[in-house]
Amino acid sequence: MHSAGIPDEPNLAAFVRAAEAYCAAIETHASLAPAVALPRLHGALVRLYAAVLDLPAKETLSDAQEPEASTETPQYALVSNERRDAIGRDLAHWLGDAEQLHDLVDAYALDPELIPVSLAQALVGIHQDLRAGLSTWETQGLAYGVWHWRTFFEAHWNTHLGTALRALEALARRDDGQWPAP
Repeated sequence: MHSAGIPDEPNLAAFVRAAEAYCAAIETHASLAPAVALPRLHGALVRLYAAVLDLPAKETLSDAQEPEASTETPQYALVSNERRDAIGRDLAHWLGDAEQLHDLVDAYALDPELIPVSLAQALVGIHQDLRAGLSTWETQGLAYGVWHWRTFFEAHWNTHLGTALRALEALARRDDGQWPAP
């Protein structure tokens, strides 16, 4: 748990718990067999998706809460590129043949195009944005954290989340849906 503590507002508290649980699942995945860790990761993603949709919209933040527009670099701590890449390589190795998949560019296109996708990179992209938001919340306050999570969800990690959910669901079906309970 972060030193900022869990927020009092139930939707925000649920999101913070979901974000921290997801980050912990990514950071500790190697300590568990895939048959145990993948269902936990799938559940963490489902809870994260539900929780982010319940966050206040950026437009509802008051002027006092919304971060000021600035040309300066945002003041949040990203997972370093080296750490991100190391987690990604480790996840890719750990996922084995489940690492590479194909996803649609546009599900509504008349002639949908499949593109190769790295499940590890999708999972790491979500992790990086969540960690940065947790850092923003801790150092600059909850409104800044909410703004970060919403902005980066809408601009970036929502696509990774959809890809990862579809991939993990396909892996569960591959095993006849018989993943052990977490």
